[in-house]
Amino acid sequence: MDILATVSELNSTLISARVENVYQVEGSLLVFRIHAHSAAYDLVFDPQRRLNLTRFRYPVPERPTPTAMNLRRYLVGARISRFEQLDFDRIAVVALERGAEVYAAYFEVFGEGNLIITDKEGLIRFALHQKEMKDRVLKVGVPYRPPPKRGLEVTSDQIPIGELKASKHPVFRAFTRLFNLPSELVEEGLVRSGIPTNRPSDGITEAEVAVFRSSVLSVLEEVRSGRLKPSIIDQGGK
Repeated sequence: MDILATVSELNSTLISARVENVYQVEGSLLVFRIHAHSAAYDLVFDPQRRLNLTRFRYPVPERPTPTAMNLRRYLVGARISRFEQLDFDRIAVVALERGAEVYAAYFEVFGEGNLIITDKEGLIRFALHQKEMKDRVLKVGVPYRPPPKRGLEVTSDQIPIGELKASKHPVFRAFTRLFNLPSELVEEGLVRSGIPTNRPSDGITEAEVAVFRSSVLSVLEEVRSGRLKPSIIDQGGK
């Protein structure tokens, strides 16, 4: 959900903006200095935690790191055309144009985090961490492939109600396992639908699933349209 909210904010602020410079500061932290409509912003990427916009000016090193130099080859002077979230995963995608070249930057905010730059053919030109895994390869020169989806899209017309009923888990866990949704969104959808999260799933009905899907889509639309209500939650002083 935080990635979706971030993408919504960035689309309302940085469309047609240009990347002025790229810095690597404080270890793995990457700062993209952006000029947008007579205003200056820093887009900050902390690979393991966050992607966010700020006007706080991070102190930058006198000499760029090799990583920053490599990123500048593709990004400095590029115009931002759009932001999107990939498959409702923790991946933000930035579409960029630099002269005749077209690039996409994939900010992966999970695990150790990663940043991948691809060309118009979808081939990887830069990867913060090059690696080979069981289900995907992230190396320069190979096509970019996102992680496999974790479950069904909530918009799918084919919901296996029988599978839900056969689950031995409570409704919350059964829905989390079935749908490609974060757990906090599943919980919010159930609460808005009036379905107890700890209720056995064998009694779920098609009508309740339909109400749940409608509630989730309503939450998503609220976030996409910027109708956000940030809150600070105090849990035992934390």
